[in-house]
Amino acid sequence: MGRGVMTHSNAVETVYIDRGSDDEQDQWAWDEFVDDVRQLIQGRYPSFQACDRWEEQECRAILENGLAYVTLSEYCGCVAICLVPALYHIDYMDPTYNLVDSWCRRVGNNWCELLNKAYDGMVRVGTMSNGESVFGRMSG
Repeated sequence: MGRGVMTHSNAVETVYIDRGSDDEQDQWAWDEFVDDVRQLIQGRYPSFQACDRWEEQECRAILENGLAYVTLSEYCGCVAICLVPALYHIDYMDPTYNLVDSWCRRVGNNWCELLNKAYDGMVRVGTMSNGESVFGRMSG
C-alpha cells in the first residue's frame, strides 16, 4: 500500500506545499515554518489562537478559534495545511453547527489563496491505486 501526506478527514480546504526532502530539514527549521504559518494566518484571521495538539492520526492542530482549527501534517517534504470546522464538540441539531460549517466554507477560498500565494502551493492531481498521491505546481 502506498503512503502520502495525511489530511484531516473533516477538512473543508487543504493546501499542499513542497518543502523539500526530510533530509534537508531539521527540527528548528520545522518549528520556524510552523510559526510562520501561524503568523500568516493570524495576520488575516486574528481570531485564531495558537494551540498544539494532535488530531486524528498525524494531523497537528496549530491554530483554533471557536469556529475552526488549522492542522499541519508532513510526509517526505510534502506539507498539508487543513482548515477544519470545529464540529467535534457540537451536536448537529445545535444551531451553531450550521454557523461553523458556513464560516469555514465562506473563508475557504481566501484562506487557500493566502497560503498558496505565500508558499507556492501545489495541487493534488490524483491518487494512484496503491494510495500514493501525485502533485503538480499550481499554474498562475
